[in-house]
Amino acid sequence: MGHTSAFRLTCILGGLFATAMVTMAVVIYLITARQLIARSEGILNREAQRVAAYPSSRLAEEVTAEVARNAKGLDHFGLLTSDGRSRIAGDIGPFSDLRLDRPHDVPAQAGQAAMRILASRRVDGRITLIGRDISERRDLLKVVSEVIASTVLIILPGTLLIGALISRAPLARIRNLQRACRRIAEGELDVRMPVAGKGDELDQVAMTINDMVDDLGRVLSQVKSVTDAIAHDLRTPLARVKANLLDYHERLEGAGSADAMDRLTGDLDIVLERFSALLRIAELEASARTSRFAAIDLGRLVETAAGLHAAVAEDGGIMLSVQPSRPAMVTADPQLLLEALSNLIDNAIKFARSTVTLTTDVVDGEVWVSIADDGPGIPGEEREAVLRRFYRRDRDRDRPGTGLGLSVVTAIVHLHKFRLVLADAKPGLIATIIARAHSDIDG
Repeated sequence: MGHTSAFRLTCILGGLFATAMVTMAVVIYLITARQLIARSEGILNREAQRVAAYPSSRLAEEVTAEVARNAKGLDHFGLLTSDGRSRIAGDIGPFSDLRLDRPHDVPAQAGQAAMRILASRRVDGRITLIGRDISERRDLLKVVSEVIASTVLIILPGTLLIGALISRAPLARIRNLQRACRRIAEGELDVRMPVAGKGDELDQVAMTINDMVDDLGRVLSQVKSVTDAIAHDLRTPLARVKANLLDYHERLEGAGSADAMDRLTGDLDIVLERFSALLRIAELEASARTSRFAAIDLGRLVETAAGLHAAVAEDGGIMLSVQPSRPAMVTADPQLLLEALSNLIDNAIKFARSTVTLTTDVVDGEVWVSIADDGPGIPGEEREAVLRRFYRRDRDRDRPGTGLGLSVVTAIVHLHKFRLVLADAKPGLIATIIARAHSDIDG
């Protein structure tokens, strides 16, 4: 929630408001303090002029009388010796830092509060002190500090709370959008992004994505229709051509004619296999069947697939081994998954030098089935490309195959919402199907 734009914007606005409040409190304090200082200095100058008018002979008595008349205790008076180290009369002084004819603040001392004083030297050398209590300023500073602290303690937690509350609705909508995006990414092109009808930026993004998915669905549907039509319409006439070629083959005499006919029928077999694979991929991509899904032990299914290819591996001089595993339950269509495993094992046997190893393991709630060979492998930059239809590496074009085996595997894995990962086996290639464990799906 802390990463949402609404939460961040609320925190920014709350921070700006708190900063404005603190700044206003500081400005009020500075202006008020300046006014209090100016007021204090005016009082000090007036009192200093009045005390300066007293005759020197009665100055000590007048200073003592001024102290007695100061009922509020805000004004203070003092008379010091010429060196400023001893008090002759009054209730303030002496001070260590004494500046003549310039008002200044002095800190609190024993028996004396902090105050602003004005010291003046008389003709006879003695020094008169006029002091004004600055507790008003101290109290103001305390109030301002409390206001600032209250602002921080109230506004900041309140901002976090308000931000969290404001973010809940947009965050819930974003999660709905994320779920819809994941389903669209998994191939469910009939899913649309939810539109709340508020006309805000989230609705605008959702409507834009919906338009994009509509266009993408139309394009894919057109491409698929063309591909399916070509594969379906050409398969029958090609099969007839093959049948006719076989019929002519029986009528022709001579080894050269027979060899040519064998090459022609072999080429037609490859074309028919590719059309069959295309139709199989189209069937898998078009279906979302889950009626045959059941809890199966993937380890046992791997052993079954290995058994089906044991003879082929032995004929090719390849050692096909299955590593023992503990029960690895997944929810899947066993026939489709067996088809995917068979394609991967067939590829591994085709390219392996001497060994193909099948392993099944359960890792963090996922079942990993790996088919590893010790063949030439696939460079990292081509591992995405080999999953595309008809893609064949240049050095593999002379090998038998349609170039669609991994495309069929990808379609089956996608239907199950599993993952297919190709990695370097050092040497060779390791193809891994990663599925959520059955207990994890139920939970």
